[in-house]
Amino acid sequence: GGSYAGGSLPLSMDTRTGRGKATTNQQRREVCVDVREFRSALPSILHQGGMRLAPATLTVGDFVLSKVHCVERKSISDLF
Repeated sequence: GGSYAGGSLPLSMDTRTGRGKATTNQQRREVCVDVREFRSALPSILHQGGMRLAPATLTVGDFVLSKVHCVERKSISDLF
């Protein structure tokens, strides 16, 4: 048991419910996405994967996953 980020993220969860049967009450994770990232394919992939996207102009990072996790996406050309 336990939780992380004020209870919004579980530390562990049972992914097997009903002996592998899909549940009808699925919770969609919300990801805050910088509006400039919609030029890439990644937001579309996340949406197709069942995530709810919240567009915003972010000052830090490209994707905010939680209160304590953000991701800055880089391409190979950004590294050189």
